[in-house]
Amino acid sequence: MADSIVKPASVELLDMPMLQPSSDFSRWRERQFNRLIQWITRRQARGWAEMMDHQQHAQLAESVREFRDARAKEAAVKPVLMDDAFRDTIREPVIDGLGEWISAKTAPDDAAILYVPGGAFIMKRSDRMTALAARLARMADARLRIADYRLAPEHPCPAAVDDVESALLGLYDDGYAPEKTVVACDSAGGSIALAALLRLKSRGVPMPAGLAMFSPWLDLALTGYSLLSSGLSGVSPFTMEMTALCARLYLQDKVLAIEPDASPIFGDLSGLPPMLVHVSQEDSFFDDSKLLAKRIKEVDGRMLMRVWPMGGHVWEHEFSTDADKSIQETARFIRGCFEGADMLY
Repeated sequence: MADSIVKPASVELLDMPMLQPSSDFSRWRERQFNRLIQWITRRQARGWAEMMDHQQHAQLAESVREFRDARAKEAAVKPVLMDDAFRDTIREPVIDGLGEWISAKTAPDDAAILYVPGGAFIMKRSDRMTALAARLARMADARLRIADYRLAPEHPCPAAVDDVESALLGLYDDGYAPEKTVVACDSAGGSIALAALLRLKSRGVPMPAGLAMFSPWLDLALTGYSLLSSGLSGVSPFTMEMTALCARLYLQDKVLAIEPDASPIFGDLSGLPPMLVHVSQEDSFFDDSKLLAKRIKEVDGRMLMRVWPMGGHVWEHEFSTDADKSIQETARFIRGCFEGADMLY
């Protein structure tokens, strides 16, 4: 499929073919597994809801921490795959904040990616998330800082937005010019990253050169139909109940779901940098990406949205040909942003 040159104000939607489509049996087996995950998470959701109803804050926080640790273990990656993800890269700690640096060995010193991982606002960064960031850094031949942030329910909204805002300003302070900085994110990291950009824009702070998003979750009011339909059909392991509870744990009545700090898709989206969005039609948050395209078009913004027919939510966490293709195309977009190219790749 040919790439499209994006004019100064345009929104392009491209249908992408799967390089390795799943067999019917694999699809059936995946749906059965998703229904099992749904059953498990519904039990967890009922427990959390009861704790919320009885204001058992300490018990709730402890239960979330246990859930967080268990999910991180389940997302562990085999050492051979982690070694491959990190080949030709260098890992360094972030001295003055949350996260770490992952840099391609040949990366130039004057450009950087700020990566905001997802995790439904409550999950700590897993091996799969870290491996995705490492592959992006290597394929983009760039320096990449992962911007970890404080998690809910211990630290409700807007703590995560505060942390990402500070991380981007920190890159600017370290000498990375806005035109040599790109923000990338996945899932709930999309909401946090976009909210931070809206804040900075309102204060007159220069925008980065681009924003790349994998399967962003942008609407905490949960108005998209895809969240309901994908769960009911078994296409996705996510349920409306668990998603709503994660949003509740993050917001805690301190911020309304329709406020820009929570759901930046309802904010003023004018004046933002060029955007690239990669999403699957089977993603629970597919409608969030469609709504973003609609809102960006309304303000004459620039956005390229690539849509895959299957793959689920942030399938780039997987180690597959299609995941590599998505990451490679995102890396190409980022390199173009660094070079000041007037197109979305």
